[in-house]
Amino acid sequence: MFKTLSPNGSDKTKSDRPESETATESFLVAKPGIAETRIANCTPSVAATLALRSSINRQALDYWIKIRDSRPMPSRADLDPLDIRDLLPNVVLLDVANDPLDFRYRLIGTKIVSQLNNDHTGKWMSEIPHQKPPSTIWSSCETVSKQKIPMTTEIPYTGRNKDFAVSEDILMPLSADGVTVNMLFVVIDFFRRSVEDL
Repeated sequence: MFKTLSPNGSDKTKSDRPESETATESFLVAKPGIAETRIANCTPSVAATLALRSSINRQALDYWIKIRDSRPMPSRADLDPLDIRDLLPNVVLLDVANDPLDFRYRLIGTKIVSQLNNDHTGKWMSEIPHQKPPSTIWSSCETVSKQKIPMTTEIPYTGRNKDFAVSEDILMPLSADGVTVNMLFVVIDFFRRSVEDL
């Protein structure tokens, strides 16, 4: 069960805000100190400020909101690699299968591959021992697929780069029909220190 937080927005009235800032958002956060929180009824910049410390992940959330427009979710066809060239090394695209639920790695950016112990491109999450249920990553993917809103998590880093302490990700749903989540647009960044050390 998620705790709900409704932050106060800007002093500006809705009509005075830029168009990208008028939509209310819901956003799930699962991080140390703010675990299981739903940030509700906030603008994109408020959601990003409250939940994301990575500038790359904030850019990704802004882009997802932009291409979504007035729909509940954007589709895979809306993603234009030319628009997100700076993000591509940090991007993971996951196919979402139902009956049974599973997630397949369609694309893994070069920065992510370089930090992993193995390249999982083409593999189903259920085939990877430390990612199959009830792992944290599986749980996050399942939550976003069911809730149909973005979510951020922060977990201890366990890859090959010993300088990194934690990774922060942003998981965003994609839908071909606007109803069912059929892909996840994930962006991941890495930090040398944990939240507690900041």
